[in-house]
Amino acid sequence: MSFFRSEGNSCNVKWLRDTLAAYNPVLRSLWFLLKMLLSTCVLFLAHASGIMASATKKFVVPHAPGQDDTPGLTAALANFSSDSIILFKCGVTYNIFTPIKFPVLTNVEVQVEGNLTYPTDISTIQGV
Repeated sequence: MSFFRSEGNSCNVKWLRDTLAAYNPVLRSLWFLLKMLLSTCVLFLAHASGIMASATKKFVVPHAPGQDDTPGLTAALANFSSDSIILFKCGVTYNIFTPIKFPVLTNVEVQVEGNLTYPTDISTIQGV
């Protein structure tokens, strides 16, 4: 389909205007999809190159065998309450024997790759 249709030696401007108006919603949709695709690509490349990851702090929860690991976590929460990753390491069984009260967290990811154990005493759990 040609956008310019000749009638004699002149172009039909009305036909061109009507044709473009008919394609306008399609063009807007394509433009929107193109912008979304470009935005996604930019974010992916920024994340893959480490630009975004450099602003993130990482805290590995300490573990002491046979002891409650909650105090080590709660002591560090104030310093890792924004733009952080809190990691429970893979291969470690953490003892969470006391309740954890998290502060307001902003852009914080909690990664539980290890195991968490809780008190086996029902009355202790009910008291929480």
